[in-house]
Amino acid sequence: DKGRSWTFINGNLPKTLLTWRLVQDHVDRDLMFAATEYGVYMTKNGGGSWTQLKGGMPTISIRDITIQRRENDLVAASFGRGFYVLDDISPLRDYNDATKQQEAALFDVKPAYWYVPKGEVYAQGSNEYKAPNPLFGAVFTYHLKDSISSLVSARKASEKNKTNIPFPGWDALEAEKTQQKPTILLTVRDSDGQVVNVVKGSNKKGFNRVNWDLSIADRSGEILNPPKAGEDYFNLRIMATPGDYTVTLEKLVDGKQQQLSEPKTFKVIPLAKGALEGASYDEIIAYRKSYEGFQQDLKATQTVLKETKYKIGAMQRALSKATRPSDQLTQKIYDTRAEILAIDSEMNGNKAKADVGEKNAPSPANSEFIGKAALATSTYGPTEMHKQSLNVAKTRLSNIKSKLKTIVSSGLPALESELKAAGAPWIETQGLIDN
Repeated sequence: DKGRSWTFINGNLPKTLLTWRLVQDHVDRDLMFAATEYGVYMTKNGGGSWTQLKGGMPTISIRDITIQRRENDLVAASFGRGFYVLDDISPLRDYNDATKQQEAALFDVKPAYWYVPKGEVYAQGSNEYKAPNPLFGAVFTYHLKDSISSLVSARKASEKNKTNIPFPGWDALEAEKTQQKPTILLTVRDSDGQVVNVVKGSNKKGFNRVNWDLSIADRSGEILNPPKAGEDYFNLRIMATPGDYTVTLEKLVDGKQQQLSEPKTFKVIPLAKGALEGASYDEIIAYRKSYEGFQQDLKATQTVLKETKYKIGAMQRALSKATRPSDQLTQKIYDTRAEILAIDSEMNGNKAKADVGEKNAPSPANSEFIGKAALATSTYGPTEMHKQSLNVAKTRLSNIKSKLKTIVSSGLPALESELKAAGAPWIETQGLIDN
């Protein structure tokens, strides 16, 4: 009321706390932040009660504080010349007593900028100076009343402060060991309701924040023993295109996936218009779908080829242990192995050339990398070269598959029958023994 009346807003702040600066939110008048001698404090009720902001914020002398209004970022300056930034304080405006009592709450999502982040040393790019950079892509903020308990954590919580703890039983302990860890999931869908990607969230009490890096889920196919994260040097992200999306907060416990809050809509928007006009979003999406189909076809062919090489080697070893071997069967297995290696050379290149750095003929895998580069290294979209390269790769792969299919469907089964008749031992992939 412009100074006509005054009220203390100290609330529960320590009596001896020195306050250097106070800033009021430009949207919610009751949301304020205080820069104090021992860190940053926040109030949601105009100073009735205060909460110290932590989350990596040290309890040092903070001499100034302000809100960057365009991005809704809280910026604090310390006596030691350090800057601390809390990205996007808008979820704090929606946080209240009702939200606090909900099992989970998902807050509004800011528009995500569409661009390809760079990390080049010579031009700085996204390299850090000291603190981590803001999260790339769409940032999801949610609040959990409590972390989701596993069987282990629930048992330990029930045993807390007890002096006489009973043995839970071997079956209970075995169930704890085999239980899949409860997980928080954020499912991103496009405007047609199709799942674009699923982001694994953090499972901790209070505020949580994770990001979707705008990548499409890898639909190249799954193998039984995938490489560990980080082992693929060329693990490029295929990016989604600008448009309207939704995100849903869910929990996955013991095979049951349950929605925790209403979906939130958000937009992915281009950071800037390129100097050259690239492919339309529809063209990018169509090319991506074609590329994903080729990826699955390529991975299936590569996997079957790899298994076939292993199997023909196992056949040679099994024949050496057979009770009734024959020279004719030895020659058949040798000739089939030569056919498989010729297909492998066509698929993966001549190994003798590779040893001395000689160039191999283009392979389907080469074109796969070119196709991925069109979708992951630029927002321009596929060029005519990218499209032609993918078509050439599909033709080459079709020829390789035709040769491999003949061996897999008729050649190997015939050799297996002859090996069994020759008294050879069981070979992996032959399944259970019928006895």
